[in-house]
Amino acid sequence: MYIDKGLHWGDSELLRAFPSGARRAAGILHQKVINQLAERGMGIDTRGVTSVHAQGAKEYSATPYLLLKRIFESIKPQPTDVFLDVGCGKGRAICVASLRALHRVIGIDIDGDLLLAARRNLNRVPWRTPVELYQVRAENYIYSDVSILFLYNPFEFWVLREFVARLKETHRRALRVVYVNSVNDEVFDRASWLTKYEVWPPGALPGWPYPVTFYRSN
Repeated sequence: MYIDKGLHWGDSELLRAFPSGARRAAGILHQKVINQLAERGMGIDTRGVTSVHAQGAKEYSATPYLLLKRIFESIKPQPTDVFLDVGCGKGRAICVASLRALHRVIGIDIDGDLLLAARRNLNRVPWRTPVELYQVRAENYIYSDVSILFLYNPFEFWVLREFVARLKETHRRALRVVYVNSVNDEVFDRASWLTKYEVWPPGALPGWPYPVTFYRSN
């Protein structure tokens, strides 16, 4: 699997050689190099920042491959898991998820052009689990069989509140949530049916400036 083999050397050991003051800049450069290598290895293009023209939606940008690698190592998805990326954009996280043997992999997004880009990328990936894509607002989707939910700060505070309410209403199995760039984590914190069990602070990945917060259903 390229994402594992190609990034085996890409953790923080290399960056420890840099002075502390230069470590963040070196980390950012390191991430860019790894992202380029991973995309070239899989023959896809999920990079760039793209505006999403929908009420309450934030612009698309992709989670660094090194961070995705660490997230998947942490959550250890199993063949029975259903992985869903909310605001999947061009499909980086679902491309990585599809390389694993899971029950289902799903990407949802409100932007049809981004979903077309995601499909083009998925057609180039040697997936083990086929990916389902749906154009739908997150607060309207039915999350009944989802067991791992991934999101990279895809929408504004008020949409997140509606989304969490919908999640509570429709989920039917044990659920884990991975919230990347968790700027509105208080919305999840107020959900009594969820427990925050881990937080990676900014800088957990060298050069990565945002927190990652993990929740599980009670």
